[in-house]
Amino acid sequence: MLEIVAGHRFGPDSEERVSYHLIIEIMGRLSNIIFCDEHGLILGSLKRIGAEVNRYRTIAANVQYVPPPPQQRFFSGQTLSKLEPTTITAAQLMLCAADDTTSPEPSPAVTQKARKRPVEQPRLWQLLPKHLLGFSPLLSRESVYRATGNAETLAAQNDSSEANWEELAWNVRELAGLYDSHKWQPQLVERVGSDTEQSISSAQLIPLAFAPYVLEQYEEVPGVRTRQ
Repeated sequence: MLEIVAGHRFGPDSEERVSYHLIIEIMGRLSNIIFCDEHGLILGSLKRIGAEVNRYRTIAANVQYVPPPPQQRFFSGQTLSKLEPTTITAAQLMLCAADDTTSPEPSPAVTQKARKRPVEQPRLWQLLPKHLLGFSPLLSRESVYRATGNAETLAAQNDSSEANWEELAWNVRELAGLYDSHKWQPQLVERVGSDTEQSISSAQLIPLAFAPYVLEQYEEVPGVRTRQ
């Protein structure tokens, strides 16, 4: 979330100020931009969200602004707060992985439908956005790549060795710590067009990924280039 506060004086000779808040919620398809007064009353928004759509909070003019709910996870049959990535430990990650592998068996009807399509083995990176606060799939893949050398490492391949989980936990903390250290290294990864007769400077470049940190997972991927 990004909140921009701006204001102005009531008049040229007045010391009193009135302020406004522009709140930008970056949450994928649920993203929104909301304009509020200094008391948190909504004056307008990019998207109107009625009570029939979201019972937790209404986004409409003349309604008090309510922040999005905290990110939660499902663990051991309970709904809990997601884990703080800057302090995550190997033991916590191991517990999350163990809980995921002991999830309830699917119903016979679901199992029957699943047989009609190939069964995909769960990836290790999928564990992170499920349990860690603010971790996207891209950031999760980057953490796994730095720990294992493969962004798509299977969850089953990361055995119970504590050293493997320590390596993953260290990389998660390292990347999550950028928010406080501000050691940003923005990169844009582009896929080079398929026309091999064109030079790379004139080829059609398709944006593939971008991040405020080095995207090591794309360094050896053929047909892409990285720009600082």
